[in-house]
Amino acid sequence: MISLSKLALRTSYTFIKRATIILFLLIPALSAFAQDHYEKKYSLGQTSGGKWYKLMSIDLNDNGNYNSINITLDLQYVNTWTKYNSKAILRFREGPTSSSADYQSKVSGTNTTIIKLKKTGAKTYDILGYSNGGWGHMYFSSIVNKEAPLMITIPDIPVVADITQFEDAPVKGDWYFPLGQVAITKSGTIGGVWNPSGSFLKIADTGSSSMIIDSNEIYGSGTLHLGSKTGDIIKFRTISENSTSDKMVIKANGKVGIGTNNPDSELSVNGKIHTKEVKVDMTGWADYVFDKGYQLPTLQEVEQHIKENGHLQNIPSTKEVEENGIELGEMNKKLLEKIEQLTLYIIKQDKRITQLEEAIK
Repeated sequence: MISLSKLALRTSYTFIKRATIILFLLIPALSAFAQDHYEKKYSLGQTSGGKWYKLMSIDLNDNGNYNSINITLDLQYVNTWTKYNSKAILRFREGPTSSSADYQSKVSGTNTTIIKLKKTGAKTYDILGYSNGGWGHMYFSSIVNKEAPLMITIPDIPVVADITQFEDAPVKGDWYFPLGQVAITKSGTIGGVWNPSGSFLKIADTGSSSMIIDSNEIYGSGTLHLGSKTGDIIKFRTISENSTSDKMVIKANGKVGIGTNNPDSELSVNGKIHTKEVKVDMTGWADYVFDKGYQLPTLQEVEQHIKENGHLQNIPSTKEVEENGIELGEMNKKLLEKIEQLTLYIIKQDKRITQLEEAIK
């Protein structure tokens, strides 16, 4: 028989053995979610000014589709003439697809342009630091929080990087949506799908426009488009997206239409205008009627023109006005011409009457 002391010893040994195995199994799992600390100091050479150096490389391959990594990086630089620091906060979100991947960054400090995040492959990145002058000393420390294992590589010696070789990592920011659009709707989504019908606001980088405000709840109805593919900058629209009854449109060429989709001038209004004053800039006026060399038509000539054409000389006919409208400045000039001609006729008639009165006396 086994004594109680031996049994207790064997039980303790079994427990310690199992606990050790469990601990060894937990260590890799815990390390996968651990917080990693990295730091490095570089003393750069005489010709280091104006160059970028690789601080660390990040490899996210084979780490799952939903891996999230948060990196805090402090970079300090000093030489005889320059001292600055910068702090970057980087976030990576892989997947589930490349279109929904998210890369965000925020840089602050005395010089925010000395840190760059470059994309070197499908899931590989380089973080770069800038040296402002020769004999510089660069120090950085980094904390990495991650959900899954990933490869972090830090060069032992300074490695000059070519920033033109790789593209900047696409930063999508906090207000990013996979479809490339932001929508604020009165009823949210329908069946998990974004619902454009009745939305208050839509901002999109694809489709027919860059920004739309569309709702039948906004004081009746109305639509504002910014940068649509038809070349319009702003549209105020009623009824529906494909409606042709736009109430106001501002074209990309700067022409404004009110009540018309196709303004033919800088401002086209299909309707009434109520204003206190209209000022027209123009050159030339009708005072040539009073020049000494001006040939005033005789009243007989005026009468004959009216009989043949049904309107005064230099005045558009009813048909022309209906088809082409009138230009206020030019029409005022023509009307003044007739007023000045009438003035000359009256003066002539007054002189003739005076002569006849003298003859009668």
